[in-house]
Amino acid sequence: MPNKTDVVLRVASGLALLIGAILFGYFHRSPWSIVLMGVVFTAGYVAGKWPLWKAMTLEHGIVYSIVKLPPAFLVQVILVSVLYIIGYGLGALFGTANGTVPLSGQDIIVAGCLFGFSLGPLLFVPKHKS
Repeated sequence: MPNKTDVVLRVASGLALLIGAILFGYFHRSPWSIVLMGVVFTAGYVAGKWPLWKAMTLEHGIVYSIVKLPPAFLVQVILVSVLYIIGYGLGALFGTANGTVPLSGQDIIVAGCLFGFSLGPLLFVPKHKS
């Protein structure tokens, strides 16, 4: 059974990723940020399913796990695209941004911070005694 810290951390990191993707769209950041956030979402997905990914790697080998990453990335990019478009629409309705801002170092820093935060669930992976 997961402890409270694990649950809170998973929920907080998941909400941060969702809100981050929506805010990238809301502030009309570059569409290239969708690819950045796709990487972040994929890392969060793997971190959330780490025991399964670890078992899959041990059973089938590292190549099998690496082959499974592109489909996971594609699904995450589709999810981020939908969230980005929702945010973009909300920004067009309620925001003050005119046009799309090009990709900048600020976008990469924000995505990097979200990347680190998305790996938070790995801190509380239960240790199984053999």
